Amino acid sequence: MNFNKKKDQIVKELEQLIFLLNEMESRVELQKLTEIIDHIKQENFQIVVVGEFSRGKSTFINSLLGNQLLPSSANPTTALLNVIKYSKESYIKIRFHDENRQEMHISEETFKRLIAPKEPIKGDPESEAAYQKQADTLKQIQSAEIGHPLSFCKGGVTLIDTPGTNDLDEAREKITNSIIPRSDAAIFLLSARKILSESELSFLRDRLLSNDIQKVFIVVNFKDELESPEAIEKVQKYAYDNLKNILKEPRIS
Repeated sequence: MNFNKKKDQIVKELEQLIFLLNEMESRVELQKLTEIIDHIKQENFQIVVVGEFSRGKSTFINSLLGNQLLPSSANPTTALLNVIKYSKESYIKIRFHDENRQEMHISEETFKRLIAPKEPIKGDPESEAAYQKQADTLKQIQSAEIGHPLSFCKGGVTLIDTPGTNDLDEAREKITNSIIPRSDAAIFLLSARKILSESELSFLRDRLLSNDIQKVFIVVNFKDELESPEAIEKVQKYAYDNLKNILKEPRIS
């Protein structure tokens, strides 16, 4: 389904109603309908990518982008909300929590250095201070918007990479919680190395499904690290058996 085509079809049908309301001189209804049309025109189909840390979210998104843009070793301190949109030309821009600060376009190299600072040398005050300074800079950033010629997003789809669901940082957790209710679908990353913890089941029930996100796609990462096809099948079956009462027909890949 091309989301933009469906959206255009709905707008055309509503614009026909505008013509009728003009004929009827229904000014109040005309104003309301005009506002609805404007809102629909700005709307995207939003898919949120969620999962605990070390579940391979960055690896998954990098494979979609065809580019090792996001560091797979990012830790909770440097986690960032990444909004991925279709664009013929690649770009990256960052937005700040302070609304008075203008958004800033940065290069891919700068972005990589920003979200993957060198780990500090323990006991080295200068190294630890430099790392903390970069971590403090990241806290000022609300999100990074990544434009990329990604066919997956071409039809009006926005992909949102969130910090880990087990992130204890209040500010980052607040961001994740605000994104989920506005999303249309979710891709939930699990790890074959430790399949489906109780905290992941709780997140699925209490944070995704409770916000009426019914389209949840389960992706099991790191299956290639298991020793045999039988082990992979066992992991897949365990996930399915534990999810079928929650998701009815779990979509697992």
